[in-house]
Amino acid sequence: VMGILNVTPDSFSGDGLLGHTISPVDRALRQAEQMIAAGAACLDVSGQSTRPGHELVSEAEEIDRVAPVIEALAHAVDVPISVDTFRYDVARAACAHGAHMINDVWGLHYDPRLADLAGGQGLPLVVMDNRQAQTDPVYRARVGLHPPLPDQSAPADPVDAVGQALARQLAVAQQRGVPRWLLVADPGMGFGKSVAAHMLLTRRLQELTAPGYPLLYGPSRKGFIGKLLGGSPPEERDMATAALCALAAERGALLVRVHNVRAAVHAVAMSDAVMGRAALSAT
Repeated sequence: VMGILNVTPDSFSGDGLLGHTISPVDRALRQAEQMIAAGAACLDVSGQSTRPGHELVSEAEEIDRVAPVIEALAHAVDVPISVDTFRYDVARAACAHGAHMINDVWGLHYDPRLADLAGGQGLPLVVMDNRQAQTDPVYRARVGLHPPLPDQSAPADPVDAVGQALARQLAVAQQRGVPRWLLVADPGMGFGKSVAAHMLLTRRLQELTAPGYPLLYGPSRKGFIGKLLGGSPPEERDMATAALCALAAERGALLVRVHNVRAAVHAVAMSDAVMGRAALSAT
């Protein structure tokens, strides 16, 4: 289970570490300790919100947000620390301050040099399928990219489309020096997909694990859950998130990325027990 640490004032789920009287570093350390005690195997630090309609901060501000938190965590905790960013300079600064992994929510569509950085430093790289990054001109314009070219070759089946897109970007990462064994695929839950597509991706997650890449699954408190639950707010989506995590674990996901670590740890433990992947200590 990967615990989410948002060093932002505008996280969609209301868990951002900025805008409080306690310093972001102290709040991050406290939250990290709680997550690790609850069973988190790694932590993912983000300084840029990806909520719908989010404001893009400067690279300098994003570095100022994540670098001190990552440095403090690197000295205080014994679990791997991931930086959630699509910007090369932010990732480079984060790695210099102790990050062990790069989580690119743009899947190398924004800056493929992230693969150069990961490959050069021997760090794992998460490559996410971001439908908005590939198809939405407004979303792309927000970060200064040109409108996308129409992709007439994309399959109509959303699982096939995600699988093919991930295969292309994972190949880019390998061409730029990231060994296959350091690559992690992420189907991009919550990024430019319909509710039906999210359900299909979860139901057929094993098809995305078939190529052999470890899979990260991140449904935590996402909007499609709220739609399915009749408009429930983000803070009320943790039980549904845990249910999805259990299903994802059963279907082969290596990591689940969540806000509520304890709920996900318990859900995955039950999934592992039912599927015979964990020794049963109780009789």
